[in-house]
Amino acid sequence: MKFKLVTTLFLSVALISTVEAADSMTAETIRDRVVENNSFGFNNARADVKLTLVSKRNTKRERIIRVDSLDTKAGKRTMVRFLKPADVAGTSFLSVEHADRADDQYLYLPSLDKSKRISGGQKNQRFMGTELTYADMESRDLKEGSVTRLKDEDLGGNSVFVLEATPQADDKDSQYSRTKSWIHKVSYVPLKVEFYDRKGRLLKTLKVRKLDKQEGRWIARETLIQNEQTKAKTEMSIGKIAFDVKLDPGMFTERALRQ
Repeated sequence: MKFKLVTTLFLSVALISTVEAADSMTAETIRDRVVENNSFGFNNARADVKLTLVSKRNTKRERIIRVDSLDTKAGKRTMVRFLKPADVAGTSFLSVEHADRADDQYLYLPSLDKSKRISGGQKNQRFMGTELTYADMESRDLKEGSVTRLKDEDLGGNSVFVLEATPQADDKDSQYSRTKSWIHKVSYVPLKVEFYDRKGRLLKTLKVRKLDKQEGRWIARETLIQNEQTKAKTEMSIGKIAFDVKLDPGMFTERALRQ
């Protein structure tokens, strides 16, 4: 009984300390924790992902991709390769993160047998027909814009931080006037994100349908991105995933896109 009492008291104190720590966190601190995760919610890993593109008429197209993610001292490296169907197989995308400037992004199209750099306003284009843009995949607005912490909320039974981010005043490339994110307090994974266009209208919504934990790491296993204006949507499902994979930095170069 004494052991149970001591354990209960210890857990209570730990919980109170965690709540107090969360209450005192600034918007910038929360933002930095979120940015530590890459767009797919995992680092130093390889994952197979199914993308389902759903039109407003509910017609569906599937894409199977393989994502390799590597942490380096210079920043994160992400390589996306399209495996299926045949009409997109061989297409690859590379994102190279930089601490002091915009991320480098390259897209290789096998039909043209050449890669092109994605830069400036091009990053607002849809990524391979999905409702994600190239800019969404680098979290530019969240990293470089100003962030404000709003009142914490409960979302689907989960306690969440709520952050509002606005791009820098001189950022003419951003397609958003602001974003609003509901961030899981334990995993720091955004469970919901609202994206507002330049006119202040809700453009699209991202929702995590299934948050999973594997080998002690949190994964947004199933995600829905819906365009609220066109009603098109993209479903993303992470299947097989392996952590701590030995990935050669040479895999994350523009030259490697063709391999």
